[in-house]
Amino acid sequence: MLDSSDTFWEADNITAAEIFFSPGSWESITIASNEKLLKPRYMSGYVDWQNFQSVQKANVPFIRVVYSIDRSIIEIEAYPGLVREVPVFYTVHDQKLLLSDDPKNLLHNNSLDELSVIEFLSYGYVTSHRTLLEKIYSIQAGTILCFKGQQLQIKTVYLYGSTPESDKDSQELFDGLNQVSEEVFHDLIHSLKDKHVLLPLSAGYDSRYIAAMLKRGGFENVTCFAWGLPENKDVRISNEIADKLGYKWELIDLSEQNWRESLDSEWLMPLLVFASKYVSISGVASIPFQKLIRERNYDDCIVIPGHTGDFISGGQLPIQISKNSSETEMISLIMDKHIFASSKSGSERLFRELEKQINIYTSLMESYRKFESWNLRERQSKFITNTNRYYEAIGMEWSMPLWDNRFVRFWDSVPLDLKKGSILYDSFLEKKIFSETFVDFGLRERGLKKQIINQVMLLIKKSALKKITKKLRFKRIIADEFGLYKSLPYFYRKIKETHPTGFKQMTSYCEKFGYHAPENQKAYHSRSILAMILEDLKYNASSKS
Repeated sequence: MLDSSDTFWEADNITAAEIFFSPGSWESITIASNEKLLKPRYMSGYVDWQNFQSVQKANVPFIRVVYSIDRSIIEIEAYPGLVREVPVFYTVHDQKLLLSDDPKNLLHNNSLDELSVIEFLSYGYVTSHRTLLEKIYSIQAGTILCFKGQQLQIKTVYLYGSTPESDKDSQELFDGLNQVSEEVFHDLIHSLKDKHVLLPLSAGYDSRYIAAMLKRGGFENVTCFAWGLPENKDVRISNEIADKLGYKWELIDLSEQNWRESLDSEWLMPLLVFASKYVSISGVASIPFQKLIRERNYDDCIVIPGHTGDFISGGQLPIQISKNSSETEMISLIMDKHIFASSKSGSERLFRELEKQINIYTSLMESYRKFESWNLRERQSKFITNTNRYYEAIGMEWSMPLWDNRFVRFWDSVPLDLKKGSILYDSFLEKKIFSETFVDFGLRERGLKKQIINQVMLLIKKSALKKITKKLRFKRIIADEFGLYKSLPYFYRKIKETHPTGFKQMTSYCEKFGYHAPENQKAYHSRSILAMILEDLKYNASSKS
């Protein structure tokens, strides 16, 4: 437990506690006659669940419950994981603590939190421990809810960026990365047993890393999937990687027709609301993949996405960040990086909220590390991990080896100069993993592309070109790799017809807070999801009345 003031919630005189979990989503393990440990049903990994200390050390999601003689709950520890892999929600109502994996189970009124709505429209997710609903909260990444003796506390267990930087040289860190990589993937392969791995495989580094490590470990039951258009160069490289490793490979063709069929699927709208958990949008580029795996009815399968080597290795650090960056600069960089829709009044409130959040970290880390710490706690733990809800909805397991506790803690100690531009990560993968598995092709082009994009973005941020390029981007000057510029406006119009009440309420919020018509993919996406959530809340309210 960190010794900090980072305690989000404290309450006394809690007279009782109840837990409401979705059927089949958690498995119960008896660790004493009056004590149970709940483990997530669909999250796969190599953890000794019979040993509570081992579970804590692994930094994975868990819920520990202690009962009295009459089977009432007298103690709870609830932890959503290092990166909020499995969300857990709570509220206090009539002096009773209510805990659930679905905020719908905690509804007592449908009042929305205004700041949360602004954040949802701006980031695509709600920050801190809030949800879109007033007085219903989400346990944040790396924080634990503790209930005992009528007292409730929520404290930080682990905060990314608080580990001192290593003083090892680059070769020692290279060797250390190799060691932790071998350990993580050895345990992953051990946990897979005879399962069939479904591996989303792009031409990038993260999924290629996972594919190569599975091959190095002798695991063969893998089918790789790429999505895009057949003529896309990255699609061709993905195919070549799978072929070189001897894995099966399939293309999810993101043609306009396939997108329309996917977006018109009956299961999609309920799935997107379910995945949101009233906190965040989730990735949509994989929706045609969801369509395919639903049609195939795969048995005994596990999906292993590449979340998120790009972040953990420093790939999302702005190139202008330095050890001398101030807290104000960090706030500005966060807003530049993560806000996709803004208004004057909305931006002012977001800035003030960011100031409060960044100040929490003041005694724990240097200013420049707060950019990544915020990113993990907010975007990674909500928008990125929420995609796993898609698989849970059809009873399919998933695993995120690049978010393994050992891997994360290693990267938390890597100095800034070896993280910016993913210098250590790229070097390790290119010289060690990819070369030894003969998939070290198409790398120079991607590296050059990354450098060009970084330099152009820096010039844009420093000049009057920012507004011009923004308009050009919305006119599709930049290639639409996944076909989202056509598909999301279509979906937005569809939501207007299918969810008229929610869409009207969403539009009213946009007008109230000064947001203009949607101009980019995420704006279409977040407003569509918000409209569906608002309609869903209306339905739930009427069904309870």
